[in-house]
Amino acid sequence: MKENQVPPAMQSQFKSLLRAIDVLTLLEEKTALSVAEISASLKLPRSTVYKYLAVMRECRLVDHDRIQGKYRLGMRLFELGTAVQNRIAIHRIARPYMEELSNGLGETVAINVIDGNSTIFLETVEPENTEGSVLFSVKKGFRFSLHAGAMGKIFLAHQSEEKIAHFLRTQKLVKYTEKTIVDPEKLREQLKRIRELGYAFSDEEIDPGIRALAAPIFDHEGNIMAGLVVFGSSQRIDDGKKEIILKEILEYSKKISERIRGKIGRVADDCCDLAA
Repeated sequence: MKENQVPPAMQSQFKSLLRAIDVLTLLEEKTALSVAEISASLKLPRSTVYKYLAVMRECRLVDHDRIQGKYRLGMRLFELGTAVQNRIAIHRIARPYMEELSNGLGETVAINVIDGNSTIFLETVEPENTEGSVLFSVKKGFRFSLHAGAMGKIFLAHQSEEKIAHFLRTQKLVKYTEKTIVDPEKLREQLKRIRELGYAFSDEEIDPGIRALAAPIFDHEGNIMAGLVVFGSSQRIDDGKKEIILKEILEYSKKISERIRGKIGRVADDCCDLAA
């Protein structure tokens, strides 16, 4: 069995949690075990093992085969692992869709995720044919606050009311341009509207002369896990082209969500922890 790397001080403080992790690790290695076998392997009383397994069954972390009388890892772990894998690989999964969208629209396309009180760009794609076009470029790893721009507000809008209230209460709303909304009540109303419409639109909120549209990409539980964003100059993205982009970005965000078996869609309860 793999050695526990947790420092001794923490081992004494979180003994029950670490024992439960030991049970899961053992089941990972042995596939299926009875209570007696788990008890013997971990040198724990059977009564203690029963208690851990009962709680983990309620949480779907383990399954019980009544015929064999053995326990194995549950589907909840598969779901969690899939969510982690998708989050890590989302930019690779989304890139072919992004390239198709970018070439079709002739605009920069990006994918971003939430990170604390910011959004961070994982991948950006520019159209192959840029002749005669001045494109807005954003670097991978670049951060923006959640309160300004389509790419940030698409995440903030899909948080719970409690988390939105905490963000507005604790974070400074920086005014990047004259069009940046820094009034908490006005921003709250706009976030509500974004949830209802299913997309976010920004007009020169961070950079003068730049418009952006963003749509959510959902995970298997219906929580927002990434944002699909299209940027362009306000001259090119006039009201007519805005409608074309909107139709396309909603279609492609849905395609990517379906590709990762995402459930479309709901306001998150606790999928994205906003930093205090």
